[in-house]
Amino acid sequence: MSALYRIEYGSVSSVVHELGDRSHPTTVRTLLGRLFAKGYLKRRLDGTRYIYFPRIAHETAAKEALSRVVETYFSDRPSEANAALTEVLSTLNKET
Repeated sequence: MSALYRIEYGSVSSVVHELGDRSHPTTVRTLLGRLFAKGYLKRRLDGTRYIYFPRIAHETAAKEALSRVVETYFSDRPSEANAALTEVLSTLNKET
């Protein structure tokens, strides 16, 4: 999904290009098809290929993912998630 958010929309080949040497077209095609089937992507036919689009905006998806992280890993306690994030950011700031 992050590759598709970066390019905004694209075919299998454009997503493979964005991912670089780390991916295979068959794998990307399968993954995009699954994401479409689960409702995370929209697609339209362009000749013989599909062009995929994220169904929701990147910012909205990020907020939903963060909510799931707080719920799953921090027992739905935002204050604990905030403390952990502050600690991680402090560590990252020391590295730069």
